Amino acid sequence: MQAMPLPKLPEIASQADAAGGAAGDSKVARAEAAQIPSDISAGAGVSPEAAAGLAQAEVLKAQARTGLSDAQLEQLQQAQDQLAAGDSGSALVMLQGLNAQLQTETRSYVVQQGESLWHVAGQREVYGNPYLWPLVWQANKDRLKQPYQLHQGMHLMIPAHPTIQEVSSALAFSRSRHPEVMRPAAAR
Repeated sequence: MQAMPLPKLPEIASQADAAGGAAGDSKVARAEAAQIPSDISAGAGVSPEAAAGLAQAEVLKAQARTGLSDAQLEQLQQAQDQLAAGDSGSALVMLQGLNAQLQTETRSYVVQQGESLWHVAGQREVYGNPYLWPLVWQANKDRLKQPYQLHQGMHLMIPAHPTIQEVSSALAFSRSRHPEVMRPAAAR
């Protein structure tokens, strides 16, 4: 079972495509696009070779995520060890669980007076990089139609493990839109 992906911002996608060129041909992109039917996810009725291929795709998906904790890195290593030992069914199940966690794990952040998305993304407990503000905006697009509409006390959802591609796209997008996110949060 895969969680719903973050909504796409057209400007981010178009700049990433222009900058990345053949990024859609990468192994990681193919792994992200792989849809594993639910009857296969538990390894039922799948040959060891097919399970190994599916598990390898899940390894690539996990490796494309940022900000993994030591425990998550250990879990990834254990799954890779199982895969290397020929236990592809167990590795597949472990990796699917890890990827589901990485895709859905979020943190919460409460906006302080005078903060902008630029300031929020720059906070160490968020991303520590203000240029990643599009990730915060994208994750909160349902409540934040424009990046400058922050209010003091607003609770923001922060994706804990964006993909390398999402980070790259956010960086490219933010470089073209920086001034509009500098407006501070309004007091409520």
